[in-house]
Amino acid sequence: MVYARRVLLYDSPVSGNCYKVRLLLAHLGIPYERRTMDVVDRSNRPEVLGGLNPSLRVPTLVLDDGRAIGESGAILWYFGEGTRFVPDDPYLRAQVLQWMFFEQYSHEPYVATPRYIVRHLPADHPRRAELPDRLEQQ
Repeated sequence: MVYARRVLLYDSPVSGNCYKVRLLLAHLGIPYERRTMDVVDRSNRPEVLGGLNPSLRVPTLVLDDGRAIGESGAILWYFGEGTRFVPDDPYLRAQVLQWMFFEQYSHEPYVATPRYIVRHLPADHPRRAELPDRLEQQ
């Protein structure tokens, strides 16, 4: 089931969470417009995303009726519902959620975030101090 004809995706090409949304939209054939947000300089996020997503993060998706959805998991679930990507069987649905939660709570903080820090932030950025703790918890 498709809930929108065309959507607007506030996106970053280096974000794995944004990639997941782009991938599902492509699999479902849902056309979308992309607006790229800088992942390092977030100074314009309050004015761009403030009325759409209180966390000011990408991905943020705006439906064709103007309603917004933030967080990749919520966006994936919204578009996956009624498709082969979200099973009807309650146990199988729980399995999908299990993997989505695992990815967000085990992979993202200890693999994806360190990758972001190393690849996209300058060597003297204060977030570099997070690396030892994040890498130790892998």
